[in-house]
Amino acid sequence: MVRRFAGFVATLLLVLAAQVPVAHAWGNGGYDGDGYGTHDWILEQAVSLAGAEGQWVDLDVALRATDDPDYDGSDPGLHGFKESGWFRGAPFAVSELHRQAVEAYKAGDTRLASQLLGRLSHYYTDILNPFHSAIAASGRTTVHFEYEMAVNDYTNRPGMNSGWVSARAAIPVVDVREKTANAGVLARGYFPALIAGADSGGWLRMSSDSVRAITIKMLSRGANDLADIVRSIPVGVGVAPTPASVHADMSTHTPSRGGNPTVSATVRDAHGVPLQGVSVTFTLYMPSGPVTDLRYSDSHGVARTYHRVVSADAGHTIRVVAVAEAGGKSATSTTTFTPRVSIGSGTGGLKTSVSNSHPAQGSVVAVTAIVRDTSGNPMAGLKVTFSWKFRTKTVTVDAVTDSTGVARCSRNIYASSRGFRVIVSARVVVAARFASTSFVPR
Repeated sequence: MVRRFAGFVATLLLVLAAQVPVAHAWGNGGYDGDGYGTHDWILEQAVSLAGAEGQWVDLDVALRATDDPDYDGSDPGLHGFKESGWFRGAPFAVSELHRQAVEAYKAGDTRLASQLLGRLSHYYTDILNPFHSAIAASGRTTVHFEYEMAVNDYTNRPGMNSGWVSARAAIPVVDVREKTANAGVLARGYFPALIAGADSGGWLRMSSDSVRAITIKMLSRGANDLADIVRSIPVGVGVAPTPASVHADMSTHTPSRGGNPTVSATVRDAHGVPLQGVSVTFTLYMPSGPVTDLRYSDSHGVARTYHRVVSADAGHTIRVVAVAEAGGKSATSTTTFTPRVSIGSGTGGLKTSVSNSHPAQGSVVAVTAIVRDTSGNPMAGLKVTFSWKFRTKTVTVDAVTDSTGVARCSRNIYASSRGFRVIVSARVVVAARFASTSFVPR
């Protein structure tokens, strides 16, 4: 099937498809694409519930698209909505697809709108699987997969077990992104009870009354919620608000080595209301090169990431840029932090030595500087400037401490004066700390 949603994929693609694991949730009816499984079953039930308001949907097109998000190489984090971390992008994915479906419908392209609906339904119903909404589910990969396959056995044909869906009154969609987040929170709350229904071997079977009841509740909720969304697309309601501002700040602007300073970005709409489920890309311009992390804002509109400070960061002012994006709009904010240099006191923090205190003229002399922090640990990546003060001139040479905290500098002293003491000082640039050693040529 031709992918017609190239713009969305281009925006969300973080890594090449070959590098991204498939993020399966409910069954797709086989893993070769375009089969009939739980995702299709829920959407078909939803279109049926929508009645006359769902007649615009090209069901064949929509059903063929329900498995696309598992194969397009997009960010696996879009398939979940856990309490924290990176696996919580479903509200963002749903809101982006919903907006584009509304636009496609307005343009008279119901085929494209149907395809987008099929993709949207995948992300929406993914998080109604409690394994995709609860951090507590982490590490239960095998049970997770087997549970989905067990459910798929009951939903792999059109109309199969349709009595599981209990129709409720339509609920107008006000903000589809918030609606998605609320659905994920609901499913998350059922995870403990779902796991409690496992058999003696730890497996979740549909023969368990509690597992069956929770599964039916989630599938029915998904079908009814999607029916609301199906109804919203022709009338253009429920499009999520876009970010008008984002404010980035640090938990500390002067972290120490080994610390994990957190950068937070608060996203708000044009009315100053915090926005949940907005994509926030953080770029930290580190001395070693830029580092990028993608997160999603929480119920307070806040997205967070952190960076572990190493010696090479010390003394450098590091710029952090946060870009919030949703609905084709973006907002940017910048903050900075400067890791402290915590060199130990005295020779315990900075010690210099010379390879030969009475070298012959024309020989090579090596000077070493050892830099340690207040705990006695070596500090790597610090710039050290060595100043060689000869009788008539001074020579400066830069070096960088290695993983053992050692910086080295060697020179041929053929120009030195016999019997005249040469003083070599080592200065740790970012800390303005000095230490000296010397030698007397013979």
